[in-house]
Amino acid sequence: LCFIIIYAFYILMFIHNFTFIYILSVNGFSRWAHETPTKQTNHLSLMACLNLGKY
Repeated sequence: LCFIIIYAFYILMFIHNFTFIYILSVNGFSRWAHETPTKQTNHLSLMACLNLGKY
């Protein structure tokens, strides 16, 4: 049972990260690249907090 939970966790994390990278590259990358470095750092910190909060 433990193995199945860990396996599912890795699959969900992979799908979530892949989806986020895809959305970022399609919709947000050009806008994100033109923001100030402080805003970029805050955005990455926010995403990291959200990712940690999900699991």
